[in-house]
Amino acid sequence: MRIILIATLISLAFANERRDDDFFSNFEEVTSPPPESLGAVPKCGEEEQKDKFMCVPYFNCDPSSNTIVDNPIVDGSNTIRPRTRPFECDHYLQICCRIPNGTTLPLELVPTINLDFQLECGIKKSETVNSSENSHEANFGEFPWMVAILNSSKETDSILICGGSLISPVVVLTAAHCVRDLKPQEIKIRAGEWNIQTINEKISHQEKEVSKIIVHKYHLRSTLYNDIALLILNSSLSKVENIGSICLPSSREDYDPTDCFVTGWGNVHGQEYFSNILKKIPLSLVSNNDCQNALRTKLGNEFILDHSFICAEGESGADACSGDGGGPLICSDSSNRNRFYQVGIVSWGVGCEEDLIPGVYTNVTEFKNWIEVKLRELGYNSTTFTP
Repeated sequence: MRIILIATLISLAFANERRDDDFFSNFEEVTSPPPESLGAVPKCGEEEQKDKFMCVPYFNCDPSSNTIVDNPIVDGSNTIRPRTRPFECDHYLQICCRIPNGTTLPLELVPTINLDFQLECGIKKSETVNSSENSHEANFGEFPWMVAILNSSKETDSILICGGSLISPVVVLTAAHCVRDLKPQEIKIRAGEWNIQTINEKISHQEKEVSKIIVHKYHLRSTLYNDIALLILNSSLSKVENIGSICLPSSREDYDPTDCFVTGWGNVHGQEYFSNILKKIPLSLVSNNDCQNALRTKLGNEFILDHSFICAEGESGADACSGDGGGPLICSDSSNRNRFYQVGIVSWGVGCEEDLIPGVYTNVTEFKNWIEVKLRELGYNSTTFTP
């Protein structure tokens, strides 16, 4: 009986093994290929997009055709869109955009700006570093939009030509009389400068070459009317603590005319030498009528102050002087004392620090539209100088 049971179990085991063999015999063995790599996403303009797409600021890309536009209408229509396309750009405010047919590369949109500059403008630094006991000396990084315009000769040390101000990381605002006779290759700008006699500062300055000089079409040498110019840099400055842009006003209601400063490295108290440390002179604006009357005491009763100028004066004749030309005259925001607008550009005066004789500045508000038009022609908008 026990032998019969064992034999039965053995026969069942063999039967099950045969059924398993029959079951698997109906399947074909297939080895799947290894999954494809999920490596780095190709960048815009690489691989199959080479010479067809490139990264541009979002406002330079027409959203309806996803095609680059040189002179965008910056009215909000070119809104920022989520980056869902597989080809990426380095900055979140850039878009991978199609290069127009028939365009010769490299496409010259002028230098791509550092878009971090769009975050704020005109913020005067309240925290002091290496502060001076001299109330007319600026603190390190206090006026981050201030730049020095220098000669670019490699044979001699850099020589200060004029001052200027950053309204964009690739655009400097200055006076026409400073640069009207110069070629771009003859000058460079230095941003983030404070003490021109040392490099041992908390944060190093940045120097850039100039690729283009735009002087106002109707600038007059003899009278300095329309004394305004733009310098286009060959590449974008980096946004750091001591470098930023200044705001530009749309009207006189934007700023307080009694809380103003002029800054520069020009002559001190009429001396022949320039200031080593950036100086700041507190000023108040003077009405053009009062300014014209004061200037007539020196220039004659026939003198007429042109509408392209504004005037300012300080206590005890405090004023800008030689070497300060092209630098900014700034006034505080009417609603935010720590934000400043550039209302003037140092242009001319009768002597230096003459009592009761105001200094004369280019009226920036008068030229706000001209600035915006010139920048739109280059593919830039007003974001970097609008609060």
